[in-house]
Amino acid sequence: AKLIAKQLEINHKTVKLKADDFNLYNKSILSLEEPLGDSIISATYALAKEVSKDKKVILSGEGADEVLNGYIHHLLL
Repeated sequence: AKLIAKQLEINHKTVKLKADDFNLYNKSILSLEEPLGDSIISATYALAKEVSKDKKVILSGEGADEVLNGYIHHLLL
């Protein structure tokens, strides 16, 4: 991401999590519209918290479903 940001001449910032950031899980659950049983939300919450210091809207996504050709249940038509 850092290399691509440099090539595109856009700002890049690295957010490093500390061990106690995973304690954000309970707080992050309260910010969701629906329950999610995945601890990755702690990292997403920490990232959003950092970004919200100077940005109002961000888009995020892992893209893993595209890399893996979608979800398996989509094939079960």
